[in-house]
Amino acid sequence: MLLRLASRLSWGAGRVAVANGVSSVAIFAASIMVVRLGGAIELGRYGLIIALGSVVGGVVDLGTDRVLTQRVAETSSGWTAAWRAMIWLKGGGLGIAFLVGLLYFVVRGDSFEVLLVLYGIAISTWLTVQGLASALRRLGLYTVFRIVSRAGGFVTFAATATLGFRAHPAAFAVISFSVWDVASACLMWLAGLRSDVTRLPSAPASRSASWLAFRQALPLGVSTLATWLYVKLDTILLGLTSDLATLGAYTAAVRLAELLGGLSTALNAVLLPAFARLSATESENLHRARDAAIAGVTFSIGLLCLGVFCFADVLVVIAFKLPASALYLQILVWGQIYAAAGVICAVVLQVRGRGRSIAEITVLTSIISIPLYVVLIKIGGAVGAAVATVVSYALILPIGLRLRAARTTFVPLLRASIVLLPAIGAGLGGFLYVGGFTGDRIPHAVAAMVAYCVVAAIGGMLLVRVTKYPNLTPPGSVR
Repeated sequence: MLLRLASRLSWGAGRVAVANGVSSVAIFAASIMVVRLGGAIELGRYGLIIALGSVVGGVVDLGTDRVLTQRVAETSSGWTAAWRAMIWLKGGGLGIAFLVGLLYFVVRGDSFEVLLVLYGIAISTWLTVQGLASALRRLGLYTVFRIVSRAGGFVTFAATATLGFRAHPAAFAVISFSVWDVASACLMWLAGLRSDVTRLPSAPASRSASWLAFRQALPLGVSTLATWLYVKLDTILLGLTSDLATLGAYTAAVRLAELLGGLSTALNAVLLPAFARLSATESENLHRARDAAIAGVTFSIGLLCLGVFCFADVLVVIAFKLPASALYLQILVWGQIYAAAGVICAVVLQVRGRGRSIAEITVLTSIISIPLYVVLIKIGGAVGAAVATVVSYALILPIGLRLRAARTTFVPLLRASIVLLPAIGAGLGGFLYVGGFTGDRIPHAVAAMVAYCVVAAIGGMLLVRVTKYPNLTPPGSVR
């Protein structure tokens, strides 16, 4: 069973990873064009619009997207109530925000607000169709339309620059990608998702049922809000406290680090419906799948992060011609390990009916992260922002272990971390020992990765030997 699950997850995650990889590359390429056309200041403006727009689009549903995805995956007739609640929240919130931004543009002539809301609409639309495609097992359809939307957005942006519209590259980039995203999401709905959804069993979406769906979603919504805040707070606070040139150099490092961050989105899209089915029918295998996913993802992304660390200075110069971004990237990239692991833990908690625990973890993380960002950014500027970002991602582990309801979910991450940290230390030690950043970089990086893999392999085998699964719970119970 676990082999079949692993095969299904790998295939599904692979397709989503391809789509998100193309998406990340398109945004990455657009960022390169923005900095080449407008300099670091324009890239800083672009990064700030994306950060704020992502927060707006990511939290406006208040968790109803995730409840909708779970109910559709479970083929529950209550999906209609979650759908109605989601439509009211997204339609009302984003509609009002767009009108306010448009009014501000007409009165003040500043397009910043309307651009961030437009990007938020695009993000919110794609989060909905991505969840539905995953729950309905239409990830192939999702992959095609996601690639088309981001490729179309980039080609349109490049065409505007070629035709001479170079004065405001950040604005043209946001408009191009947002319009293509919304149009492609609507076409994806019409092309296949609508017919699949209408064939599901349904119950009348009464006001009381919609209110119940909203109440179920609210802890997840609080969790999502807190997550988006501490994930994007570095860019937002740095934009408020430093100049746009510094923010532009930092944004370049963020764009490179986010190329790995697409893996977290792919994991969330694939794991939620798969784990929801396991939780309902095969509770014993859920724990084994959880532990295997945490260990495999943690060690794999750790190896990728090590590679990025070794070539950070080369990557930022080739991509952005901003050497100052190298140090920021070498720090930021390590946060992606716990970002991906956190996605797995959150999915497990959700399917086990522990939505409140997710909210508690993310709220506590945000409470600690916000003053941490403020202090470290004040002390170290962009370097402080990068350090605070990594610490914020890693905070999920001690906080999750402290909460009784979430402890068993985070123990596997603790075990993986006990192996991971020495492996990273061995990799960095090997890299510096053979020459580090001097001379031919490739042999040094190979030595680092070999040292990492040896320690991780030994630790992984020990981890398998000591991990036991006593007192497994029957299906439907909560552990």
